[in-house]
Amino acid sequence: MNEGKPLEDMTYREIGTAMKVHNALGPGLKEAAYQKALSLEMERAGLSCEGEKAVPISVDGTDIGLLYLDHLVEGQLVVEEKPSLTS
Repeated sequence: MNEGKPLEDMTYREIGTAMKVHNALGPGLKEAAYQKALSLEMERAGLSCEGEKAVPISVDGTDIGLLYLDHLVEGQLVVEEKPSLTS
């Protein structure tokens, strides 16, 4: 796993893409709209991401289900969209 500066740079770039989407779309849309817009902006910023990434959940070695991440960026950073209803 990358540590230190590369992780800070990736996080900084991701926050920039999220702010760009927030400023462009504003509040009140469905989460799917923000997910699509964020995926597009991350691609434009040169960040690789997997949308709706399924992650297995297990307890004591027994699989109990899947958790779906909105985005997994560069295989390291989890990004979950939570749209705001107000500005």
